[in-house]
Amino acid sequence: MPTYKHLSFERENLDNRRRAKNPPPFTKRGDLQGHGQKLNGFFATAAGAARKQLKSAENSPFVLKIRYEGAMTFENLQKHGLEFISQEGKQVCVVFATEAGLAMFQDHLNKLGVLGQNVTYKQILEAIEGIDSWSADDRMSWALRHIGLPGAETFKLDVELWPHHVANHPTRIRLCAAFEKWLREAGITMVHKLNFDSLVMYRVEVSQKHAEQLLNHADVRLVDLIPQTGISYPQLNRDIAQLPLEIPSPAQDAARVCILDSGVNTNHPLLRPAIAESASFVEGQDAFDEAGHGTAVAGIALYGDVEACDRGNFWRPEFWLYNGKVMRKCPVTSNAIYDEDSVEATLTEAVEHFVELGCRIFNLSLGNANAPYDGMHVRGLAYILDVLARKHNLLFIVSTGNFVGSNDPAVPVNSWREEYPEYLLDERSVIIDPAPALNVLTVGSIARHDATYDSQRYPEIHQLAPAFENQPSPFTRHGPSVKGALKPELVAAGGNLACPMHQANAQWRAEMRGLGVLSMNHQFQGNTLFKEISGTSFSAPYITHLAGRLLNEHPEASANLLRAMLVNLRHCLARSRRLSPTT
Repeated sequence: MPTYKHLSFERENLDNRRRAKNPPPFTKRGDLQGHGQKLNGFFATAAGAARKQLKSAENSPFVLKIRYEGAMTFENLQKHGLEFISQEGKQVCVVFATEAGLAMFQDHLNKLGVLGQNVTYKQILEAIEGIDSWSADDRMSWALRHIGLPGAETFKLDVELWPHHVANHPTRIRLCAAFEKWLREAGITMVHKLNFDSLVMYRVEVSQKHAEQLLNHADVRLVDLIPQTGISYPQLNRDIAQLPLEIPSPAQDAARVCILDSGVNTNHPLLRPAIAESASFVEGQDAFDEAGHGTAVAGIALYGDVEACDRGNFWRPEFWLYNGKVMRKCPVTSNAIYDEDSVEATLTEAVEHFVELGCRIFNLSLGNANAPYDGMHVRGLAYILDVLARKHNLLFIVSTGNFVGSNDPAVPVNSWREEYPEYLLDERSVIIDPAPALNVLTVGSIARHDATYDSQRYPEIHQLAPAFENQPSPFTRHGPSVKGALKPELVAAGGNLACPMHQANAQWRAEMRGLGVLSMNHQFQGNTLFKEISGTSFSAPYITHLAGRLLNEHPEASANLLRAMLVNLRHCLARSRRLSPTT
């Protein structure tokens, strides 16, 4: 029996039965009186906390958070003294209540299940599972919870109010006027304001004390950090004369990594020292990159975090790059495209060619948006890659593909930001061919930056991104693959997008300038060495970079061992961060 350098694995039996998607029924409680008493306990605590929160005016409503089971008819909450304001989770809604409304709600809870007492719309009360106030923790954005408030004496925050009624409704106007009066009296500087039907947002300059007040203010729905970082013009304006005079080539016996893409500009000064051989598999074209896609992929594959390398002006290629052109520039869109009729044969020919030259690792940042995984068998490019990986003991690293939204049905419906991250789990954002392949590493994208060019230059609210650093990019796709196989196995920085906030009905549009990753410009000259670009295509080569370095350390490692080490390296890093006393 052969011996292996890695452990054997046994497949876990997974439950993949389809679940019914019928609408939830109304919840029925056996002991109504007991249920009412339980809710009364929750209510007393929640109402007490709500009364202690800051308010802009004496008549500002109290805010409660209702957790419910099964169905809930929001419009009928008013029968119990509550006004529905917002759905804040799958089974969570937020309601407003006046002092009279709180009294009515408590009275109905007291009567629930009591003999001789009739409560109309009692199914609403039966559905309620818990009652809380909208707390400071609820008002903290993901960024505030994970990053915290800035340490400076004063700083800016974005503050959302509850979108009560529509933009020009008298109640909304009174709400905004009262809040702005409170800001002035508290000594908080208002920088900018947006008021749309579904959004009321203020950018304010505050101290630590002011931030705590906002987190405990009844009118406030959410407190968020303003956009923090982005790719800037100076980063894209690196003078070629500032590069080191000599960039060393990799060692002769270093790993050999192949980029199968739109070609590579092999004359780029940061790529040239590591280029081994180029070949075109596109009929009638040389191996030069006309689309720019392959050169950007190659830059990240060779250097990993190009932004960090640029910051330190430190460039040391650790493995050889092989350039295989399998895509061409589309004359209409200028995007990199492949011939769908011959791509399987083209890829097979290209892989066989570079295997003969000693390549063990292949990066394929391409995908077929017309072939989302349908839950059945692996087919198309994915099947070809699985066969080639087994036949030649190769590690293929592929991207999940980009989700650019859907028109029929509309996903997202109105806003990339407001509906994030729910649409990332929609069936229309499933991985596309060849990402479902089982013998490859599939890579999804996470965000690194959240400040567009405009957000970096101007103090007002211009564009806001759905994702903060290390959150899933709004365009990444989800798995799983065959029989629940985990896909993607890994993620890396691939960019972000932002919604224009000045237009209420344009938040389905995407602004990406400043939010991408830094890589090589195929049309470099003078001060244009770099370009900024977003997409899962540019998260995959970061993992390719790690794989190449790993193969240098373990040149005899099988493709399966490399995959296992890369995936488990993720777990080791996550565990070390949890154990670190500084985190």
